[in-house]
Amino acid sequence: MEERERAKELLFEFNAMKPSMRRERNAILQRLFGAMGGNAWIESPFSCDYGCNITVGENFYANSNCTILDCAPVTIGDDVLLGPNVSLYTPNHAVDAQERKQGYERALPITIGDRVWIGVRSRSCPG
Repeated sequence: MEERERAKELLFEFNAMKPSMRRERNAILQRLFGAMGGNAWIESPFSCDYGCNITVGENFYANSNCTILDCAPVTIGDDVLLGPNVSLYTPNHAVDAQERKQGYERALPITIGDRVWIGVRSRSCPG
């Protein structure tokens, strides 16, 4: 819970900042992400679960309303563009109703290579 709360606090600050505050915005992302290459830009609003499980390469761009549910590692290569409303989901609830009732959940990593463009409203699922 502490890790998620930390991420939400940083995201609140990030999403409230003016776009012209590039240096301050990127400083928050540096604190939030596990690793971030140079020349990264994420439009507001942006949301994630933990942030620390996200690694982005050089020249990364995410358009507005990007959501990354990072219960497992999310690794994004160099020169990657995410269109508006792109979502990356690592968690997956149990398919079996009894397991779901007991709260079972699993998460699988997502890896995106170099020079990838993911278009508007695309969703990537676990694994």
